[in-house]
This record gives sequence, structure tokens and C-alpha cells, in this order.
Amino acid sequence: MFFKPLIVINAFALGIVVGVLTQRDVAGLPNLRMMSFSSPVLRPEPKEMASQLTVRTTAYCHLENEPGAVGNLNCLGTELRYDNNRRSAAADWSKYPVGTQFRILGDPYLYEIDDYGSGLVGTDTIDLYKPTLELMNEWGVRNVVIEIVKMGSFERSSEVMEPRLHYPHVAEMYQNIQPYLSN
Repeated sequence: MFFKPLIVINAFALGIVVGVLTQRDVAGLPNLRMMSFSSPVLRPEPKEMASQLTVRTTAYCHLENEPGAVGNLNCLGTELRYDNNRRSAAADWSKYPVGTQFRILGDPYLYEIDDYGSGLVGTDTIDLYKPTLELMNEWGVRNVVIEIVKMGSFERSSEVMEPRLHYPHVAEMYQNIQPYLSN
């Protein structure tokens, strides 16, 4: 009987093991990801992203006087949040759509993407809101592990961006989310 060869990747605490096995070899084994040699390579949908990712983070503050920013409001027109329930964050909405919620491992706070920034487009960087310049500078740049709690909405992101397409960074994000929208 012919068995289709598969590439099997399994991460252990001490490293990554890669091997070529048959479908029969891996049947019943836990925690294995399989990709058939004959399967086309497709760009994964963000909704299928791993729940834990290592990402580059920076920090921003409403006191920076960034062009286009209006006081302590995010691009949705609501107040930037920094409390024990939820904290605001900005990102490229084609990677992390508005409403995406995540936690930083080791940090008890829930962050929500409710803003974007021109410098974030085309990057995987998430910008965390801090209410003071001191806290912003203290954070600096850090690579952290985040856990995605809930993916946001590409449809809502599209609605917010449509009237702002004259800004090049917004137009780029808008174009990049088109494959994810329901038609």
C-alpha cells in the first residue's frame, strides 16, 4: 500500500525535530503538524495564526505630538486605554485587525488593537500605548511572547479605513486586507 510522505515538525523543550514519515507513522501521535509534499504552499490566514507569537513591541504616548494624532484619542475616536481591564495598542491592521486582543506572557493585562500608525505598516511590530513619556521610554523596544486571545475584524478595519484612503499607509493596509474580506 502506498503512503503519501509528509513533513512532520514537532517542537520539544530541547529543540525542533524534523522528519519524513508516512501518514501511518504519525497516526495517533499528539502535537504534530503535517504538510504534504503535494500540498500547495498558501499564505496562512491571520485567523489561523498560532495563539502564541514572539513579536517586536515598541511604545507610544499621546504626548509625542505625532502628526494627525488628536490628544489621547485613538484612530477610532475613542480614548486610548491604560487601566487594569484593558490597554490600547496599535499595529498594522492587515496583520492584526482592529479589535484583536492579546496578552503578553508574564503581564496580567489584556491589550486590544484600537489604533494604527504609519510607521507600523508592513511590520509585525505592535506599539503599546503608555500614558506618560517616562513609561513610554522605559518600555523602549522589546521582543515579547504574546498570546492572541481573540482576532479582530477585517470588516471593521475596512470600514474605518475607507474614508482615509488618501493616506498612503492606510491605503496600503486597506489593500492588504482585501483577500480576507467576505464578498
